[in-house]
Amino acid sequence: MDRCEENKRNGKRTYAAIAWGFIQKEENRFKCRIDIYGTCHYSQETYDVGNFIRHFRTVHPEAAFKNGLTKELEPVSKKRIIAKRLVAIDAQQYIGGCLKLTTDHHLPLRCFEWEGLKMLLDPISEALGVCVNRRNIKTLLATGSAGLKNTIKAEMAGILFCLRIDSASLHGRHILGIDAQFSIGNEIVTRTLGMIEVKSSQTAIFLKTKVLEVLKRYDLSLEQVLSITSDNGKNMIAAGKQLQLLYAQTAMKDMFDHGEQSEEFDEKEEELLENITQELSEQFNIIR
Repeated sequence: MDRCEENKRNGKRTYAAIAWGFIQKEENRFKCRIDIYGTCHYSQETYDVGNFIRHFRTVHPEAAFKNGLTKELEPVSKKRIIAKRLVAIDAQQYIGGCLKLTTDHHLPLRCFEWEGLKMLLDPISEALGVCVNRRNIKTLLATGSAGLKNTIKAEMAGILFCLRIDSASLHGRHILGIDAQFSIGNEIVTRTLGMIEVKSSQTAIFLKTKVLEVLKRYDLSLEQVLSITSDNGKNMIAAGKQLQLLYAQTAMKDMFDHGEQSEEFDEKEEELLENITQELSEQFNIIR
């Protein structure tokens, strides 16, 4: 005796018999009618009860369980279909955007290891054939920084400029900003020469040394400084005056290098230094 006959004798309905109750034949096609809303469009031209039962269980699991077509209600895992869309982006634009995340939006380099950001960036990286991670972004930043430095050096070669020195503290960090203002054509532009994190006491001598280091990095001399603008800090004003004094000493040294200096010039040298410093105060305006 086969299983079907045994089920009939025991009064049990087979899966095939239950499934047939939810199948409707219309125009030589067998259609699914297990969905109470009638929105399912599944149909067969050649009737196959096994495929219908599989369809009920996978597409209509709750209805299949309720009507006895499955013993347990199991979660259905559907294959995720991702629609392909055309996006106009090239490698240069993509890498430029990644660089802006760290430079303009102040994200740390480790952001490229964040899982959420990787979910967005990895598909683009794969499509463009480029690799974006902490290491190569750091390399690109160094290369870009060198390129900007060379551009600024070319812009400021041999021209007069106004130096701006500013200092700010936030959350225990002390930052010294050094900017240059100058004219290109009829336009006044500002270039940031350096942003220095200060970790020691900010004395006037220390600030003067840092400013000189930044100017040297761009091949700029003190003779090109038209004025110095600083914040209201006492040490910032003193740093500007130290730069003014250094220029005066350099000019005075050039004058005495051509002759032999004797002791009688010591007093005169001091007086001359004071006079030259006073004279240069018009060139190096210290503005708060």
